[in-house]
Amino acid sequence: MPESNTASLNPQVIDKAVEWLVHLWSGSADLDSRAAWQKWRAADPEHERAWLHIEDVNQQLRGRMNGVSADTAIASIAQPASRSRRKALKTFSVVVTVGTAAWLSSETMLWKTLTSEIRTATGERLNFKLADGTQLELNTDTAVNVRYDSALRLVQLVRGELLITTAKDSVSPARPFMAETVAGRILALGTKFTVRQDGDISQVAVLEGAVELIPANNPGQVVRLDAGQAGSFNAEGALTPPQAISAQAAWTEGVLIASDMRLDDFIAELKRYRPGHLSCDPASAGLRLSGVFPLNDMQKILTSLTEVLPVRVQTFTRYWTRIVPAGPVDTAAS
Repeated sequence: MPESNTASLNPQVIDKAVEWLVHLWSGSADLDSRAAWQKWRAADPEHERAWLHIEDVNQQLRGRMNGVSADTAIASIAQPASRSRRKALKTFSVVVTVGTAAWLSSETMLWKTLTSEIRTATGERLNFKLADGTQLELNTDTAVNVRYDSALRLVQLVRGELLITTAKDSVSPARPFMAETVAGRILALGTKFTVRQDGDISQVAVLEGAVELIPANNPGQVVRLDAGQAGSFNAEGALTPPQAISAQAAWTEGVLIASDMRLDDFIAELKRYRPGHLSCDPASAGLRLSGVFPLNDMQKILTSLTEVLPVRVQTFTRYWTRIVPAGPVDTAAS
């Protein structure tokens, strides 16, 4: 659609068209919903113009996808986490209204996450098999893109945490497999490994085989990790020497392992898996705990804290929880 025609569209009509698009993508639209959508399109020529334009934007987005099915990519884009849904729709509306492809390459985290091909919401985990047989397991609140071409197999971790089990490439000559983060690239050498993005730092743990960490700004400073080793790096280089894996991959077994962990650090980990607000009172932050906690029962974990530590759970709503002292706290004795 020419940009001059796009500019004349009513922004409220654009917003409505975007809402229809996301609803139809979500998989929850029934026959009545589809009939209402068709009725809305037919009610006004401007409605139809707006719909055709966002379909055009949709095609541009889908044209960028490679390595996963269109249905999977659409489903992942259509299901933003609830806390960002309204903002995501607003951003998409701006894209459609402006009518420029420049927005499609926006570097904002919101846009990168919204347009990621495979995604999980907070508290969700997902197993996904790529065309070459490589297995991806996405942890909570994770976004991934897949870029396969004739020379390289690349999985881009936009945010979150991922377990990758690489498969032998059926193409000859075999293409190397790499994971990419903001820190750089990770070359897989017949491998099963986890990678976690934490700000500008990437944490990697190797379960089988080996990997090479290649910092984005210093590609010559390669660090090798073998099975049983873990390490972290940023764009400049390795931050820690290779060390034995501790609890980095515990989430793949559905548990969170704490070993003499501060309570505030434990809560920070726990909140990755629980929607809403979860915090720890500074007076209890220095308490320490150890244990293995099942991630499929958040309430049980919170209850167990009150059994092993001098704390209580303060809940105002289902989505607002705070851990506070049960009484006087002596962190030195904990």
